Amino acid sequence: MASSTQYPFVLVVDDNSESADLMVELLQACGMNSAAAYSGAAGLDAVINFRPDVVLLDLLMPQMDGFEVANAIRKSSRPDKPVLIAFSALTDPGTIELAMKSGFHFHLPKPATIKQVLTVIGNARALKSGKERDNAQRTGAPGAEQVLAQLAHGFTVPSGFKDTH
Repeated sequence: MASSTQYPFVLVVDDNSESADLMVELLQACGMNSAAAYSGAAGLDAVINFRPDVVLLDLLMPQMDGFEVANAIRKSSRPDKPVLIAFSALTDPGTIELAMKSGFHFHLPKPATIKQVLTVIGNARALKSGKERDNAQRTGAPGAEQVLAQLAHGFTVPSGFKDTH
């Protein structure tokens, strides 16, 4: 179930279980609710059953890759779709463009520091909050585009994290 607290529920989907488990532990140490799924199919099931706020999703996985998972989530009729972050060592422009077309909102290159991960999750949460406001109030509340514009100074969308320090 999606978090209603200050911290988002983050689902980490990666076929490298050690990497996924480490990311979950780091996020939990930072006070976030998080869980891991170790395949694309398991990740899609977890999105459907647990409704995370944010999904940190590896692109290269056997059977069902991250692009397929993102496409399935995007095509879902559920109104409470999570914000999708592609978390991958693939950083070429073609891959990033395909990720955005597949339904990802952000791309975070591997490896990343915990500061970078937390920043992009914070940006994802702000984007989700903006979309929720748009859906709930069609009366001039800040939209997703405005949220993204406010975030653009510290984060480049869609290509990934831009460290300003």
